[in-house]
Amino acid sequence: MIRAVYDALSRYFSYRGVVYPFRASDRLVEDLDLDSEELDDIAEEVMQRTGRVDKDWEKNPYYDKLETVKDLVLFFDVQPRRDKIGGINTF
Repeated sequence: MIRAVYDALSRYFSYRGVVYPFRASDRLVEDLDLDSEELDDIAEEVMQRTGRVDKDWEKNPYYDKLETVKDLVLFFDVQPRRDKIGGINTF
């Protein structure tokens, strides 16, 4: 999960193949200056790479708490996997 979020964010913080560092504590909007469209693109990429479902966002305990890079990782870690719908890993 960490790698998927890191790779998705890296697109926005690289120049000529060099990724500029960011931290788990960096705030998505205030520090990294990401807008809602960029966050949607990042979410789509992470969902595809990790096999997470893209519905019932509101049920995720991190839904209203997405402020930092760490929060983004935790959000997707808790989001159910497509192959586990109806199984143990659902809300």
